[in-house]
Amino acid sequence: IQGDAVVRAADGGTWALDLSVRRGEVADHRVLVADHCPALADAVALVIAVFVDPVAVGDAFTMIEPDPQRVPLPEPPRAPASTSTRAAPQALVRPQEPSVARPKTRSSTVRWSTRFAGGLELGGLPGPSGCVGLEAGAVQATGRGLAIDQAQRRPWVTAVVAPALRWSLTHGFGLWFGVELAVPLVAPRLVVEQGADAIDILAHQPAPITGRVLVGIEVLFPKNDRGRPRS
Repeated sequence: IQGDAVVRAADGGTWALDLSVRRGEVADHRVLVADHCPALADAVALVIAVFVDPVAVGDAFTMIEPDPQRVPLPEPPRAPASTSTRAAPQALVRPQEPSVARPKTRSSTVRWSTRFAGGLELGGLPGPSGCVGLEAGAVQATGRGLAIDQAQRRPWVTAVVAPALRWSLTHGFGLWFGVELAVPLVAPRLVVEQGADAIDILAHQPAPITGRVLVGIEVLFPKNDRGRPRS
């Protein structure tokens, strides 16, 4: 019998042994892996013994049958403490949604206006009228519950043109109906700043032009000594 064995370190801190055994024309090659060298030596001795006389090695090992394991029987169900046959009610619990603080915004507008009006009188017929003017004020917005609580205040200036019809019912009383167009000259954009890690939110974007419908009552006071209506 010729044998050749080479021991080398394997992965994970283990040892591997390359074993080649030859007996005449019969050859065998195996790779044995163990955690330590004594285990490799025992494995090599067993392989060589089996290679020399497998029948004698088989007789040396006797199979010991394990003791039959007893499987415990399941316990009988316990009788309920109550003798009532009604099933206990089951309450369905609905999971509560986590409360999230929602951001709130509030805005207020304060404005003053100055207008110049004029018109033509055509007796009892409706006559053309109108006014032009400016509106000036400020827009204030306040945010609560945001990443950064903040308050913004910006000026607001708007040009107003309002063509209208004036219907004089009596010498001192009339009706006034018009359509007003407002063009913002200074109109701020309100932006909610979310911080460096989030995208800012545009809360308000003013329109380039807005429209209003006006319906009014006109009252003229008696004329003064110079023949002009009193205001």
